[in-house]
Parts: sequence; C-alpha cells; structure tokens
Amino acid sequence: MSGNVFIPKLKKEEETEPAVHASVVTEKDDIGSLLHRMSQYIIIALFGLLPVFFTPGLWASLGFDKSVLALVAVGIVMILGGLLALRKSQVATIMPLTLALFWVAVVIAYVSGSLSGDAQDSLRGSTFEIHTASFTALLGIVMTIPLLFQGSKLMTIKALTFFTCTGALLLTYNVLRVIFGADFLSFDTFNAVTVSPLGGFNDLAIFAGMMVILGLVTLIQLPLKAVLQYAIAGLVMVALVLLSIVNFFNIWIAVGFFALLVLLYLLSRDKLFKGPSASASSNPRVLIGVTTLVCLVSIVFIVAGDYAGKRMSDLTSVDFVEVRPSLEATMNIAQAVYNGNALLGIGPNRFADAWRQYKDPSINETIFWETDFSAGNGYVPTLFVTTGLLGGVLVLVFHLGFLYLGYRMLLRSTQRDSYW
Repeated sequence: MSGNVFIPKLKKEEETEPAVHASVVTEKDDIGSLLHRMSQYIIIALFGLLPVFFTPGLWASLGFDKSVLALVAVGIVMILGGLLALRKSQVATIMPLTLALFWVAVVIAYVSGSLSGDAQDSLRGSTFEIHTASFTALLGIVMTIPLLFQGSKLMTIKALTFFTCTGALLLTYNVLRVIFGADFLSFDTFNAVTVSPLGGFNDLAIFAGMMVILGLVTLIQLPLKAVLQYAIAGLVMVALVLLSIVNFFNIWIAVGFFALLVLLYLLSRDKLFKGPSASASSNPRVLIGVTTLVCLVSIVFIVAGDYAGKRMSDLTSVDFVEVRPSLEATMNIAQAVYNGNALLGIGPNRFADAWRQYKDPSINETIFWETDFSAGNGYVPTLFVTTGLLGGVLVLVFHLGFLYLGYRMLLRSTQRDSYW
C-alpha cells in the first residue's frame, strides 16, 4: 500500500476461555424434612384428640388429663423443633400481633402469681387448674406451635379436617347419650348425661357453638362437593340440637349474631363487598338455608329462651343448671380487689380466696353461703379479678384482635385460593 494511507494496527483479540456454568445442586435435607413433618403430625394429633381424650376413671380430673396430653405433645414438638433448628442456618417466621399480646398476658400472670402471697397455688395449683399461670403459659405454647404450619396448606387442611371429624364424633356421642341415657358408653367415667369427654354441659355448649360457626365459615369459603356440603350442614344441625338442650344464653348471642352477619354477607357480598356470589363457592340453597335456620333458632332461644329450654328439657328429660356468680357479682369482687392491687389483681387461681373475702354478705343467707366459687361469671371476667387490669385488658384486646383478624381473612383478603 502507499505510504500516505494510514492502516491502523488492530489489537489482537484476546482469547477468552469458554464460560463454564456451574450448576449448584442443593441437597435435600431429608432428616430436616422428616423432623418437620413429624412435628406437624403431632400437632395435628394434638388438636384432633384434645376434645375426645380422657383416661377411664380419670387420674385427677378431666382437665388434668387433657393438660397432660398437651404437655406431652408440646414437649415432643419442642424437642423435634430444637433438633430441626440445629439443621437450619436461619429460621424465619411471622409472629401474629395477637399472639404476642397473649404472651405478654402470660408474663403478667406469672408476675401476679409470684407476688400474690400464695405462689404455688397461683403458678401451678394442685391439678394444673385452668386459671393457674402455668396453664395460661400452656395455652400460649399450644397457640404458638401451629406456626410450624406456615407455608404448608396441606397440613393445615389435614389439621382442620381431623379436628372436624373428632368434633363430629364428640357431638354425635353426646346426642346418642341424651337419647339412650347416661349408661350408654359411659366408660365407667361419665355417669351423667351432662358430663362428656369434653367436660360439663356448658363446655359442650361452647364447643357446639364453635362447630356451628366453623361449619358456616367452611360452607362460605370452600368450594366443596355436594356430599361434603350436606355433611357439614348435618354437623351444624347436630351442634344446634346440643346447643338447644344446654340452652347457654351467651352462646346463643354469639352464634345468632355471627349467623346474622353471615346471612347479610351472603345477600350482599357480590354488591357491597365486590366479592363472588354465593354460588361461586358453595350451593347457595344449602348455604343460605343452613344460615337462615341457625338465625331463626338463635332468635327463638334468645327471645323465649326459658320457654324453649323448658320444652327441650321436657322432651329430652335432661335437667341442667350450673350455678356461678353473676357478672355484677364478679365485677363487685374485682372492685374490692382493686382497692388493694388494681394492676395485678389477687393472683391467678385465687378467685375463691377473693370470693370468701369480698362476697356480698346477703349471700350468707342463701343456700350458697358455704360455696366457694373457683371462677366468676366467665373466663375473661375472672381474669380481671385474678390478674388485675393488666391481665384482663390484655386478654380482652387479644380476643378483639383475633376477631379483627378473622374479619380481614373473610372479608378483606386478597388471596384468591379458597383453601389458603
């Protein structure tokens, strides 16, 4: 080439090594999966067996038997969970705010019990009574271990299914005992119709009300086959029958109010809540029919409970009366306790002591003059006496938060999966 032509000297392209894509193979932790799965199945067994578990003859009390079952199951789950944690470099979970509030209430119960003057009775009691601080802690643990179900839809469905099956078995068993008498399948333990593997008749009424609510929620949320829909509807009917026999007014209020809200929701959710119509998840005739029936029965027992209860008592030959302090009497005891310690109360499991000290003198002129009530009008009102304003308010806020969580799940959830 001519000299006046510039020819650039190009840099020789460096040879590059061919890219090597290393495939990282993540080994599946079979042992960790086994430990996790074992923990989940133990939790499923615990929640399914608790309503029906008892030891023939009873060791100490029915509540003590169930507490022992829960303690054994919780202990095994905690051991398996500890072994599982050793195989994890990091563990992530979500602690609901409502659960955290309950654990604060557990701490308050222990502080109140330690300062009560009778620490042993407050913290442990004689047979692990339900108002002791240790039982409150057991409740917190039982509510916490289901966090192992996070991210596992299948295990959650299995737990609810097993609980529903054992609940149906329990309700059917009690209906049969009402029909055939107290000698039917008494197991030498339940010598009266008013006593069951769950506890007394009021305990059974609470459980029956819960099964009614659970059945309605199931019919609303899940796209079940017709056979399962009718099975759930039948379970709701059995629960209604038992609730009618017991005739627990407070439960009728809760069940009736919830059923009314459900009925209004079914009639307006495609317009007001911008949700799918009733036919999208269940047979509208079954769903609306069952909900309407629950509403009507609840209204009858709320408005004419004495008459309806007497008719059911005459029909079944079952007479049941449980005597307990009224709400006013419970609040009067709380007011007297607050004069000494308003924040922490008299101490867990010490309502009987407060009753002896502060009961209305006019009660001494009745047949209940020597009756020492171990609890007040209800579980939460009793907490206002035993754990003071701190414990009572925390548990009350816990319940309100739990209700709000249910509202968000049922009405404001953006999750499209009906099973999750």
